[in-house]
Amino acid sequence: MRRGVAELVERLAVRRGLVVEILLASVIINVLGFTSTLYVMQVMNRYIGFGVDATLVTLTVIAVTAVLFEAAFREARTRLARLVVREPNRALASAAMTTLLDSRPAALERVPQSHRQEVIRGLDAVEQAYSAANLASLMDLPFAVLFIGALFVLHPALGTVALLVWGLQVGTTLLSQWRLRTPTRRVTDAQANVGAVVAAAVAATDTVRAFLGADGLKSRWERDRDALSRSRETVGGIQGAVTTLSGVIGGLQGIAIICFGSVLVVRGDLTAGAMIGANILAARALQPVSRFAAMLDTFARANQALKVVEDFTALPRESRGGTRPPTFSGRVALMDVAFTFPGAPMPLFESLDLQLAPGQVMLVTGPNGSGKTTLARLLVGLLEPGRGQVMADGIDLRQLDSRWWRRQVGYLPQEPTFLPGSIGDNLRALDPTLDTERLNAILASAGLKGFVDGQPQGLETPIVDGGRTLALGLRRRLALARALVNPIRLAVFDEPTEGMDGEGVAALHAVVNGLAARGTTLVVVSHDPSALKGADVVLDLGVKPIPRLTRSARSGRESADV
Repeated sequence: MRRGVAELVERLAVRRGLVVEILLASVIINVLGFTSTLYVMQVMNRYIGFGVDATLVTLTVIAVTAVLFEAAFREARTRLARLVVREPNRALASAAMTTLLDSRPAALERVPQSHRQEVIRGLDAVEQAYSAANLASLMDLPFAVLFIGALFVLHPALGTVALLVWGLQVGTTLLSQWRLRTPTRRVTDAQANVGAVVAAAVAATDTVRAFLGADGLKSRWERDRDALSRSRETVGGIQGAVTTLSGVIGGLQGIAIICFGSVLVVRGDLTAGAMIGANILAARALQPVSRFAAMLDTFARANQALKVVEDFTALPRESRGGTRPPTFSGRVALMDVAFTFPGAPMPLFESLDLQLAPGQVMLVTGPNGSGKTTLARLLVGLLEPGRGQVMADGIDLRQLDSRWWRRQVGYLPQEPTFLPGSIGDNLRALDPTLDTERLNAILASAGLKGFVDGQPQGLETPIVDGGRTLALGLRRRLALARALVNPIRLAVFDEPTEGMDGEGVAALHAVVNGLAARGTTLVVVSHDPSALKGADVVLDLGVKPIPRLTRSARSGRESADV
């Protein structure tokens, strides 16, 4: 509840001028709200008492005019409220998406994918709760005092009844809000669990069928879905009870007002018109609280979503304001580097020291799980060492502007994936100014020109599902083309020949030879024995905990200046 109040106050503080206008509109709306009460009282006391038709016509025209003005001010207030809530909702969504795109990969990977999706879905819950309509309704809450005050003017007994009922409704609302906290949190957690199972069923279609995982997956889905349903039933039960209780409180208030009012009318302390008007005023005083009670579930889910979004946006970001050297020669060094995955009993490797001069070739070998891909990601700057430094031309990667560094490195990951869009869109992501001629030259270098030309849409051929519908060899060639977009000085290729046919391997070797001829530093992760022939340095990560580094005689002479 405190988080929701703080969020509301913060949003209102951003646009104080508009909030003042909304408050002024609310004053006018609630003052005009007295019209229906006064109309009833005047009709009962003047027209019915004297039967003058002109009086009824005049009163009706005034009442209708007031109702129309109230409607106009309500519409104006809603439009102003949209201006107040629009920017905070947009800023919150932008912060969550920026975190998703710019947070450090190591930190982001510790958040399950289903929970990341839940963060994005939670933004809808926040936007729904802090909407223009809800903000306008909340603005009416303080003005309930006006109607209760009017009841005290009519008679203190009627005002006391309305005040007690209003307090009972407020207390019920606050108690319900407190009771909704835990069930709402359970709904959020259960939704994340169900989402994880559904995501697995969608993304791993072949795995589910080929390895008979359907029964186990369905069983887990049923378990998590039942938990979600039970949590939703709890939330719905509380919300339904609040709605029912609000109706009961409203009904009892009407009975109490008529009961006490009738006694006062019989005693001559109140007119019949004033008694009916008092019932209208009491209902009007209770309406804002009843509307707020109906919004409880929405605000409870929004508060839980805010907590999730706040935790998520606290993830550390990659550096965007670091050093941007005018050039990069390709000189790379690892100094006392160690890396340990969170919770692992021992480091993947440690005390790793190596230096690569511009243009040298390093082959990284080792069994599965020895840390080859991790080392590649360290060099690209996607991970940070637990100890030590990864240096580029003598500068720690952590001090460099991450976007600048990525443009110096040609990276071919072991499992390449692609962004939504076309083939051309994916290649232009690294260089939006890339023209068609240069694109075609890059595709030809990667052995993809024939494939692209054979597609009806050519470069505009869409890539769906991250490229997973493409054969692995095609994905690798496309990833190779992407790695060649910029004039790179360091190439990091992780198992580049895996899944490639002879034509693809030939294209890759031609690219590697061309990069080496231009003096590009090459780091190749491979099990291919033929890769040893051209390597200046061989790093065996299978030797634990300190990897074994072997240099050729030529490499030793060249690296003497490093």
